[in-house]
Amino acid sequence: MTAEYRIFGPPGTGKTTELTRWAVRAADVFGEDQVSVCSLTRAAVREAAGRDDGSGTDLVTLLGKDNVTTLHARCKRALGAGPPAETKIEEFLDVPRFAARWSDEVPRLRRVSDDDEDEQAPETRMSRGSLAFERMVEYRQRMWPVSRWDEQAREIYRDWKAWCEDAGYMDYTMWLEACRGGGVLPAQQVVLVDEAQDHTPLQLDVLRAWRTRFLALFGDDDQSLYEWSGAEPRAFFDPPLPGDRERVLAQSYRVPREIHRFAELISHKIRSRREKV
Repeated sequence: MTAEYRIFGPPGTGKTTELTRWAVRAADVFGEDQVSVCSLTRAAVREAAGRDDGSGTDLVTLLGKDNVTTLHARCKRALGAGPPAETKIEEFLDVPRFAARWSDEVPRLRRVSDDDEDEQAPETRMSRGSLAFERMVEYRQRMWPVSRWDEQAREIYRDWKAWCEDAGYMDYTMWLEACRGGGVLPAQQVVLVDEAQDHTPLQLDVLRAWRTRFLALFGDDDQSLYEWSGAEPRAFFDPPLPGDRERVLAQSYRVPREIHRFAELISHKIRSRREKV
């Protein structure tokens, strides 16, 4: 059974540095190949990967590049999946009946190379939910039942899913959905997640289903940036954990004390948040 831990930290308190410390200790105890670090975006992965343990050894060198990735990339590799269906949008629109219905409701994603197509999901897949396609993705990321979706999102999902199945493609969200049940991602002793507050309920469900002894989520629900794409900060800090499995990093090393205090006053106006004490 997985033991979940949560490390909360306001700006400048060293969440990624603390994650690096955990990774180094875990690698020493369980072995480098038994520790994985995940984040939502390539930028966050680069930030984590570039940290070292004080001896000049960065996480990629310590754990290996396959163990320091985005969650999407890890799922894609575990599934042996091909390019995401989002990169084949033009093929979808080549089908006359789909083009007639959805040409104005499907985002034109910028092309990505074979090397980074699995890393592009949040940056290229979602753009503020103005299109039916984007709402369809958001609802799936929030794990809402289809009965709760708006009619247009339900209809495009029906067509998109049918086309993906016929063409043999999986989209970014299908990678996650396929890994939800456990048993797909490789067993690890320790999984560490950076910027956990930006993960959607679906992504967190995949992480919590991962066969691992320890799962540690590092983040700050007050700094959630991806609610427009389906992230729900409460999904990060619920359900409650025993006190010895939660920790708050209170000392800010980057933000002046007065600014930190003012930011805390603003944060207290957020209705749904985890108190940082």
